[in-house]
Amino acid sequence: MLHLLFYLILLYVVYVFLTAFVLFYLPIQKTCKEHCVYKASSISGDDQGTNQVMLLDDGFESGQARIQMIREAKRMIRLSYYSIQKGKTAEWVLGALIEAADRGVKVQLLLDGICHSLRGPLKNLRYAVANHPNMAIRFYEPFRLFKPWTWHNRLHDKLLLADGRVVVMGGRNIGDKYFADQPPKDFAFDRDVLLYNDKKGKVLDEMEQYFVYLWNHNFTKKTKAVFSKQKAKKGLKLRKKLLRSYQEAVRTKEPFVVSSFNWAADTTPVKQIAFFTNPVERFNKRPLVLKKLNDLAHRAKRSVLIQTPYIIPTRPMKDDLTPLASEIQTTVVTNSLAATPNPLAFAGYLSTKKELMKTGVHLYE
Repeated sequence: MLHLLFYLILLYVVYVFLTAFVLFYLPIQKTCKEHCVYKASSISGDDQGTNQVMLLDDGFESGQARIQMIREAKRMIRLSYYSIQKGKTAEWVLGALIEAADRGVKVQLLLDGICHSLRGPLKNLRYAVANHPNMAIRFYEPFRLFKPWTWHNRLHDKLLLADGRVVVMGGRNIGDKYFADQPPKDFAFDRDVLLYNDKKGKVLDEMEQYFVYLWNHNFTKKTKAVFSKQKAKKGLKLRKKLLRSYQEAVRTKEPFVVSSFNWAADTTPVKQIAFFTNPVERFNKRPLVLKKLNDLAHRAKRSVLIQTPYIIPTRPMKDDLTPLASEIQTTVVTNSLAATPNPLAFAGYLSTKKELMKTGVHLYE
């Protein structure tokens, strides 16, 4: 019996190795069928001239902006996030969402199906949200034991849309690691951009269409509407706890929940803006965003500056960078090993660093 169990485990490990790793090195042909369901902006983007933006460099301020968006929403709030992590700021964001739902706002929360971080105090969040008449939660590519090729297909979006008129997107997930006023040891120094358009605008429409596309995608799993009485009870208890935490923060005028941004006055008008996405597909994703950024970069006359936390270029990506760097001064700023919060991602960059420099790119860490 033990021998049989050993061989079954060994067979499974081989299966995982072949389908989760080796399969990604095979030249799999792809068509546009999947991606053509949702089309991102053209390079020209939105020429209406009514878009306004604000750079959110400070983590605490970025969290405040999200809370105010939720507080002011009247119709619909849509959130797409890689993870919701521990801490008071996460409790307050979730409490604000529950308060918004209580006053009639529809709330849709889309999380990565493996890295959502709903553990510990938040482990019952799916029950708390799914049992509210104005809230829904779904998970993108949840863990499937016998489909290892799906494990790499993660949702890295950090997107919050409120009433189709204001959006925050960028590098921050939700939690003290990103928003705390007194940063913890694992604090992530990140960046977001807030986009405001009182007339809604083409690009904000495209962002909403993208969210709806992901929300209804067959990679995304719906949460059950009916649970056992025990799970429903735990969910209701957590919902009440999160709402009380937020309401107490409002009552005591906690700075995180009582900001007073003026979106029209505090943002800067921009002439053009565009929204790009890669295809929603498994295996090796085609780098369509990089190609569109390359198209933009080739319009430059003097220089191009790229700032990114991670650089893990595939061969086709490096081939795209080479002609750009030879024609225009191209500078890339990225994390050093000391600064990165993700050593594994840095290892992927380190192995291609010398090849990247051979393209002619000016590389800074």
